[in-house]
Amino acid sequence: MKKVLFISLLAIVFCGGIVLAAEKLNSAANISARNGGPPTTTAKAVPKVKPVLNVACAKIAVERRDMAVISAFEKRATGVKSALSSRIINLKAAWDKATAWERNKARLEVWKKFRTQESVLRKDYKKDVKAAWDQYRKDKKTCYATEENSESEGTDNNL
Repeated sequence: MKKVLFISLLAIVFCGGIVLAAEKLNSAANISARNGGPPTTTAKAVPKVKPVLNVACAKIAVERRDMAVISAFEKRATGVKSALSSRIINLKAAWDKATAWERNKARLEVWKKFRTQESVLRKDYKKDVKAAWDQYRKDKKTCYATEENSESEGTDNNL
């Protein structure tokens, strides 16, 4: 009987020691977390802070985009004006040809050249407008201006 009592007493002391050690570790971990140490599993997660809209940044992004679109439009307008001037000169020269066959051939070449020039100018314009809008979208993200979706790149492409 003495042996059973002795073993029982030893088991109670041993289990009590484990419980005390676990409580000590848990309180040490909580103290560590309060003092800037690594968080414990019992620490609460910090809520995510929602970014704030930077209005001044958004205004600058809009201005950059629209100035780039204006520049692309002016580049295209200058190119079309030059192509039209060349077309006038070349069509007038085509009418100076001696035979109808030569005149028709010359006029067809003038129109083909004009369409090619205008096509290249249109493609370059659309590429420039797309680049301006892509940069605007990147700038807008850095400003946290994600709330508006009413803007349209297609409107600028139809200028």
